[in-house]
Amino acid sequence: MSRSRTYARLARGTLWGARLIGIGGTALQLLQGCGGMIFSEGQDSGAVARFSLIAAGIALTGCSFSFWRRFLAGLVLLGSWLASLQLVDHVIGLKHYYYVNDYRNAGYPLLAAGLLFLISWWFSRQPRSEASK
Repeated sequence: MSRSRTYARLARGTLWGARLIGIGGTALQLLQGCGGMIFSEGQDSGAVARFSLIAAGIALTGCSFSFWRRFLAGLVLLGSWLASLQLVDHVIGLKHYYYVNDYRNAGYPLLAAGLLFLISWWFSRQPRSEASK
């Protein structure tokens, strides 16, 4: 198998892996945000849940960009991961809640998906061999 075909297969595989992980991570963020809105026990908890929903909205936008622009989808998902880290800093700034790690861990699939989108974009830009042109 030629080198260009290998890169094309790797690009397709990482693209679909990133899409699956990104959609799963976004669903986790949405579920966590909706659950936080329903079962919030105070004003601070409601603010945290709203911030989680905002991070999920950013991640959903990134997943929708993945069908057109891989690089942009990767950057948006990494931005969503940074927004979820900002959420953790916001929570720690308010009080030490027991579910801080839950919100932090919900962002890791978005980090993985964003990095996979960028790797897929890099694989798709590898030079083609002369025989395949």
